[in-house]
Formats: sequence, structure tokens, C-alpha cells
Amino acid sequence: MDAKEFQNIILSRYATKKFDGRTIPSEDIEKLFEMIRLAPSSYNLHPFKIQVITDKTMKEQLKPATYNQEQITTCSHLLVFCASTDVDWIIGKTTNAMKNAGATEDAIKGYDAMVRGFLTSKTREELIAWAKLQAYLALENALLGAKTLGFDSCPM
Repeated sequence: MDAKEFQNIILSRYATKKFDGRTIPSEDIEKLFEMIRLAPSSYNLHPFKIQVITDKTMKEQLKPATYNQEQITTCSHLLVFCASTDVDWIIGKTTNAMKNAGATEDAIKGYDAMVRGFLTSKTREELIAWAKLQAYLALENALLGAKTLGFDSCPM
């Protein structure tokens, strides 16, 4: 993709207010999640989880929390980004990935100490604000990734 194609993706993306009810194929959802996984994040920690909701009943139950916006119930997949403040979980998933990639124990211990120092120096409110900002970065990849894959989205 060149710069002009990327610009067209950005210019053509919009917040869809009502979806057509078609289900997005699972292979496209997998591609989208790979794009989300590759989003930038402070210390590469990605301190969030994504809940995927496809169940119509659950979407109906969530609709009042969104001021009864129709896109909640007409979308194929509802992605709920949940910021996490669980320091051990946040660090553990990254250090496990480092282990799987063959990082040395010294590198992992050094990374763990550095990141743990950063995270534990924050108040709960600061940690929540930081985690939300990281989730927003991933959300941007989700929005642009969806458009690149040929389907619409709506951040809420």
C-alpha cells in the first residue's frame, strides 16, 4: 500500500450508524486482530483485553449503556476494548512472549524490572489513564484495519 492508498483509507473511513447485518467472515476477523496486535504500545505492553461479542441477546442487553445506539445490535462483531491495570498480567504476557522468542533470562529480568518500576510508580488513576491511552492506539488500528479489509466500523 502506498501513501495515496493509505490516505484514501483514512479519508473514506467513517462512523457507521447502522450496519447491514451481514456477518464478517472469521478469516477477516483474524486478519483484523493481527492488525490490532501489531498496534504501537508503550513498552509494547498492550495493557488491554478485547471482548468480542457476537451474541444478539448480549448486544441487546448492552444497547442501553450506549444510549440505545442502533449500531450495537446491527454490527457483526462488537469489540469491547477493556483497559487493564493488572500489572502482573500486563508484564507476564510480554515476558512470556519474550521467552517464546528466545530472549535471554537476563534480558527478560531487565525488561521486567524496568517496566515494573514504571508501572508501580503510578497511582491507580494514572495507571488507568495510561492503559486507556494504549487501548486507543489499538482502536485506531482496528478502525483503519477494518476499512482496509473492506468493512465499516464505529468507535463508541
